[in-house]
Amino acid sequence: MKRLRLFAMMALSLTLAMLLCGCSMGVSVEELFTLPQLPEEYAGLSLALEELLESGYEYVTPESGENIEPIQMVDIDGDGEKSAVVFLRRSGDENPLKICVLDPDGDDYQRICTIENRGSGVDCVLYRDMTGDGAKELIVGWRGAGEERTATVYRVGRDCIPLVSCPYSRFAIISYDESDTPCLISIHTDERKSLSGDIYQWRSGVMSRMLRLSLAGTIDDLRRGSLVCGVTSDGIPALFITGVNENNQALTQLLVPGRTYEESTGQSGGQVLQLALLYSPAMLPGMPYTYCGLEPQDIDGDGITEIPCASQGQESVTRYYPDGILVDWLKPTRFGIASVSAVTYHCAAAGWYLTLPSQWWDVASVTSAHVATGEERAALTLNGDTVAYLYTITSDTRESRAVMDDRFIITRLSDTIIAGELTDAAAAYGVDQELLRQHFSLMVHTWGSRERSNG
Repeated sequence: MKRLRLFAMMALSLTLAMLLCGCSMGVSVEELFTLPQLPEEYAGLSLALEELLESGYEYVTPESGENIEPIQMVDIDGDGEKSAVVFLRRSGDENPLKICVLDPDGDDYQRICTIENRGSGVDCVLYRDMTGDGAKELIVGWRGAGEERTATVYRVGRDCIPLVSCPYSRFAIISYDESDTPCLISIHTDERKSLSGDIYQWRSGVMSRMLRLSLAGTIDDLRRGSLVCGVTSDGIPALFITGVNENNQALTQLLVPGRTYEESTGQSGGQVLQLALLYSPAMLPGMPYTYCGLEPQDIDGDGITEIPCASQGQESVTRYYPDGILVDWLKPTRFGIASVSAVTYHCAAAGWYLTLPSQWWDVASVTSAHVATGEERAALTLNGDTVAYLYTITSDTRESRAVMDDRFIITRLSDTIIAGELTDAAAAYGVDQELLRQHFSLMVHTWGSRERSNG
């Protein structure tokens, strides 16, 4: 037991050091275990946490989102001082899951409140000002039995007061208007087993359900798809709801502001939300498109969220596209009308993509093949002429293989090198090393892909 306690305290010290001082990716394992002691001002926090562990608590890690540490330092009330939000479990208690909030008090940390729950785990946690008073509320997604999940918004203080609780399969927090409070949008099945979206918002001192919308698709479609908070091409905040059916066909619905609350009800308030179905010149409203394993995102860095779908002619590709795929990125308006704004070749298995110049969109194709042990090759063809190869090399001899013959290195990863090679036809199309490097990017992954869903 003493050795377990020692290990727990070493892990605690390491966690706090990374949380409070920042984690350097260049630090070796040996250096991590020889980190200096915590700054003196956090000695009280270490002592308070040690007392919790000694009284039978153990740490719990939220399962998804960006906030996955068991100890999170957050300025909740906006006073410039960070509270410690600690996620714990104590077996044998009627409500085994605990969230303890500890505030600095001089050199010590005092527990100001404890949230308890009888669920099986913590799905995710967010911090947002849901009431507009300048302080952050704590939003917790609790896991229950089976697929049961409940999102609860807590006002943190001497008593942690639950403002609202609602069931969800996925939920999101999104601000539609800077002058209004954020919305909590819970998507789940209703009593008729249909897919519904419930919108909760703080109004007149109460957080309550303002609206229920019926959504297309099933709960299984949503689980295979995604929820992403983004922005339309006309600058309107939107929730991008993508469902994927068992035939790998996707459907995206946009939840956007419609009429104002006053126009709809005669009472003062913010926006009333409405759904728009994605469509483009090649697609009717509500018409599914081939899913390509990617979430909506700002692929070109212009502040607008694009929706990915497999380019025409690739409808038969498998769900996870291990050999890569050409992707059309659709930029939608608030009404769902979309046009292609970017085309990429995504090699998801290797974690990189190539953005195609617009003059290539109608003439480019990419094929991939396994050419040697630990080496995959993608061939870029324009108008039937192969102009370049891109190699993903993972073998132990990757350094030498990346520069053999006329190959050149595009980028290095920890255990992979991406290399390029130009053909004799490259010059005629203006393809050179600089162009390939300029249009090459690494994919960005998120923890469990839920923060974009629940954020």
